[in-house]
Amino acid sequence: MCLVPENLTASVARPDGRVQLPILTYIVSRYIVRRYSTGNRRMKELSPAVFHILLSLVDGDRHGYGMMQEIEERTAGRARIGPGTLYGALKRLREEGLIEEREGEDDADGERRRYYHLTAAGRKAARNEAQRLQELVASAHAKRLLSRARLA
Repeated sequence: MCLVPENLTASVARPDGRVQLPILTYIVSRYIVRRYSTGNRRMKELSPAVFHILLSLVDGDRHGYGMMQEIEERTAGRARIGPGTLYGALKRLREEGLIEEREGEDDADGERRRYYHLTAAGRKAARNEAQRLQELVASAHAKRLLSRARLA
């Protein structure tokens, strides 16, 4: 028994002779396969908050508050991620397999902190996003929107 309506799964022949893909096939290829493809295509673009979170884990495992501090220090206060944004993003990143949660040491209050670890897939996603941003900046240089910084 198929629970998907037939008009979502049936191919349609157009007047020009081409075959129109079923809507369901389009949705899957556009929003699911492209989003999670790791072949020659790049993974989806990361939000600035997610990119900052992954960057904070490149050097080693951190707990949530440590990530917020590292991001603020690294960006000289230009980027701040609040707890709601951070923990929502961490949940999604765990579900997508980009990070793993690990138990850490007890803190001064005797509470056990949760530490987060960057997986190989997470490192690849961060690297892909850095390359995408590098290409974007190169385009801005090519359009003379930015001047080239001179190395000392």
